[in-house]
Amino acid sequence: MPRCATRYIAWVFAIAALTLFLALTNWECQDARRFAGCLFLTILGSTLKVRLPGIAGTFSLSFVFILMGIADLSLAEVLLMSCAAATVQCLWRTKHKPELVQIMFSVSNLVIAVAVSYGAFHLGRRFGFGDHLMGLLALAAGVQYVFNTGFLSIVLALVEDQPVKQMWEHWVVLSFPEYLAGAVLAGAFTVSSQHVDWKACLLLTPMLYLVYICYRTYIEKRGDEQACYIAQ
Repeated sequence: MPRCATRYIAWVFAIAALTLFLALTNWECQDARRFAGCLFLTILGSTLKVRLPGIAGTFSLSFVFILMGIADLSLAEVLLMSCAAATVQCLWRTKHKPELVQIMFSVSNLVIAVAVSYGAFHLGRRFGFGDHLMGLLALAAGVQYVFNTGFLSIVLALVEDQPVKQMWEHWVVLSFPEYLAGAVLAGAFTVSSQHVDWKACLLLTPMLYLVYICYRTYIEKRGDEQACYIAQ
């Protein structure tokens, strides 16, 4: 691994570890059952993942429940959900067993992205935008997406010696459609939970699975098209 990539990964580790430590030292959990439910759904969403063609990475639907947690749970709870999501996504049904450094980077990357998006959401709420829940969720989703894909693109570009811009554009083209649909569903789940029992919102999870099926079909088609192009 190039030295610049090693240094970058080390910095990401350090920032994520400090973030997680500060969050856990201020642990808050107002509803343990709600947290347990969100954690379970996040882990379940991590198993619904799609391998992106032409890039060493996968994309899962765990971010939908993480976005819901950003609106309703404490920072420590959401970061624990993020750690679980990244770990399961790395280990669940992999073609090749990932190295420890890969798992740690995935966890660290998501911890930082979620922490920043959590801060953006609650900063907006503090400045009087609490009545605009969908807008705040859109802000959190955008921040999380940019940081998550951005950090991944940088490390892949350093390891594979490719331009960061090219790597990031590839991520965006392949993952943005699912992320957009998932963010809309996260907003619908969160807004619905403000008016009805949040457990009733679980009935909307089949819609999330439908998004996963559609996205997987889209990615498989893109992969087939790419393979045909290379063959020609």
